[in-house]
Amino acid sequence: MILPALTVTQRQVFSAAYACPGLNLNELTRLTGLNPATVARQVRHLEQLGLLVSVVCTAVTNTGRLWRRICRLVRPAAWTVAA
Repeated sequence: MILPALTVTQRQVFSAAYACPGLNLNELTRLTGLNPATVARQVRHLEQLGLLVSVVCTAVTNTGRLWRRICRLVRPAAWTVAA
């Protein structure tokens, strides 16, 4: 199998997701220090390459009125994790 060449930003996002699986996009943004739109775009691209998997779930925020929002939890693809 040939691994795709990744840009510096893609490597940074993948490394953060690999080191801390199960983060949502906001947490991944804080961890990498990148722009939120950049992180979202790189996650989509890494998903297309088969390196990351994201699970979409509904989260309830802790406010006066319970607000529901979409939350994407990101983790590395199973084949990228060492056994």
